[in-house]
Amino acid sequence: MILTRGDFQTYDFNRMVVTFTMINDVAEIPCAITTDAMDHLEKSGWMKAGQHEDQFLPLRDRIE
Repeated sequence: MILTRGDFQTYDFNRMVVTFTMINDVAEIPCAITTDAMDHLEKSGWMKAGQHEDQFLPLRDRIE
């Protein structure tokens, strides 16, 4: 199974995750990463809720 990049979805404040999708041929697969995991990858401190998309996009290749 080869996955390809889907779309950025949103930051879910209640779960503290960024949601995005991956595509498996015809199926769209919902995915998520915690903000804590992104902070660890980036070795950064706490980010404001509105900054999580900006944090996710440069890290997306590593996350996928």
